Amino acid sequence: MTTAPTTASQPAQAGSHTSESHGEAGRRLLSQFPPRPRPSAWAATEETREAVLARIDRPPLRARVKTTHENRWYGARKILSWLETFPGATWQERWQATPANTLGLKWTDVVLPWLAERGESARVEALRSGLLCLFVADVIRPDLPFLLRIVQTRYWREAVVEHRDPAGFARIEESADPVVLSSRPGLKACTQIAMILLAKGGGVSDITVGDCIELRQTETVALEKRGGDSRFLFYSLLKDMGQFPPDAPATLRALTVFSGQFTPDELVDRYQLECRPVRDLIVDYLSERQPALDYASFEDLARVLALHFWKNLETHHPGIASLHLDRSVAKAWKERLRTKTARRRMPDGTMAEVTTPPGQLCIPPGLRPCVLPRHRTVGSGRTDQVGTVGGPQPDQRK
Repeated sequence: MTTAPTTASQPAQAGSHTSESHGEAGRRLLSQFPPRPRPSAWAATEETREAVLARIDRPPLRARVKTTHENRWYGARKILSWLETFPGATWQERWQATPANTLGLKWTDVVLPWLAERGESARVEALRSGLLCLFVADVIRPDLPFLLRIVQTRYWREAVVEHRDPAGFARIEESADPVVLSSRPGLKACTQIAMILLAKGGGVSDITVGDCIELRQTETVALEKRGGDSRFLFYSLLKDMGQFPPDAPATLRALTVFSGQFTPDELVDRYQLECRPVRDLIVDYLSERQPALDYASFEDLARVLALHFWKNLETHHPGIASLHLDRSVAKAWKERLRTKTARRRMPDGTMAEVTTPPGQLCIPPGLRPCVLPRHRTVGSGRTDQVGTVGGPQPDQRK
């Protein structure tokens, strides 16, 4: 195995089952309890660069530890300078215009080259601390999938608790069992609540039932976190403190009953593909193959084409819009599938990415024919069929 400093995260995989969080049960609940929409603008995101930095420099946003404050302020200043190069009337609009919002932990890879061109430099950890500060300050409200990929340490939860809504989390602490709240599931639940605040704005008292359902749906797709009591505890903590109306569901566990089937559109759209023509082509191909496949194989094929193939390419090549892949792009895609990267704690306490070498294959079965040697499909010029490009099983009807 090889290790490298943590800078990237691989696209998440969806499971091989159908969860009602995206089926009929989820649709019924969301129609009754819709999540809060994100407004186009709010006071904090319309502030000037100077006003944002001044607010970070004073309580309640100023960190008590001097080095922590300096890192956050320094990183935030660099990020704001970088964001000013993108179009938009607010910091939120500029953030959405950058490719960073789709890159997870790898978002710093688009900031560092810009700084280098200006003869500047910045530590990755300082940039991450700065982004955390901008999120907590409500200058930027990130998408939930992005948060789920980067919120991996306790510092995110602690920053939201201390600087965003200490009173709201104090109310949770007063109403909850202290043993439960201090346990690992309890800390995870507080992290989930913190992520809702960062994505939606407001405080703990503003969280709605729909916000909770939306988080669970996003976790189901992005992290394959479908069950387990710890994934639902955050909802129970909020409900037990009288947060929700009387007709709110007692629990969200019913959302992960595995039943029902999705249409080709629903299966593909869970991965939020950017290129509409390719998205439509994959949907058409799945519709054509559906009658000949059992549902498990059909869902597996959708995941292979939409997630492992095209979403993977969009993540690493923002703006890609053609199935005619350069050899270098195709080769890099195959290499990504032939390795697996996981975050591990090193003996010195630091976090690093541990990469499985190509010899230890981590390739989804549906993609092995087009990734393993002697199978030249992607990038070979045979792009007349999405089946050949994406590497699914050959069409048996021919």
